[in-house]
Amino acid sequence: MKRLDRIVRWSIAFVGQIEVSVDTLEKTRFAEVDCK
Repeated sequence: MKRLDRIVRWSIAFVGQIEVSVDTLEKTRFAEVDCK
């Protein structure tokens, strides 16, 4: 069970990182559009 728990936590952290990265990319993209 400990191993499964670790995998679940790792998956949540991984997905969270991807969401933050996508959010940052969208913000920089909007900033570039605003500059133009």
